[in-house]
Amino acid sequence: MGKLSRDMRRACSLQAMVFEASVTNSDSGSAVFVRRFMLSDVARRFDSGFVPIEPQDAGALVREVEGQYGNKVYGSARYTANELHWMGYVYRAWSCMLDMPSKTVYRQIGAADLRACYGPYHTLDVEQAVARIREDRNLNNDVLSIEYGVKVMRRIRELEEDGC
Repeated sequence: MGKLSRDMRRACSLQAMVFEASVTNSDSGSAVFVRRFMLSDVARRFDSGFVPIEPQDAGALVREVEGQYGNKVYGSARYTANELHWMGYVYRAWSCMLDMPSKTVYRQIGAADLRACYGPYHTLDVEQAVARIREDRNLNNDVLSIEYGVKVMRRIRELEEDGC
């Protein structure tokens, strides 16, 4: 697992602000918003390293996610702003530290499960929290994700086809 750079921590902070803003800017339940975000185009932009130089209006990013999935209201359970802030930060840190797409991180730990980790882990440094959560869930840090393995195999095939 890698360490978080200053830019990565800035991305974590912005994602945390977006999750927190969902409390007032999303009509869906918190778990639904988190799932939508982690599978959204916005999350893919974060994954690719595109983070605005100046923090955007977090509410605008919430609305962008909502617009991608339509303004259908699902779920009624609302998490607190503090829980959502922490969850947004942890999800982005997890993605950055392990160089994993948001979608893969979400598959490893869903919103309800991560929320359950808030109490015991929210006071830890985010790097320690991610390590302990992964350990508790028996997610070996040395095992490559399937998506990463597929990426590597495609790259090898491309190199072979190019005669390298």
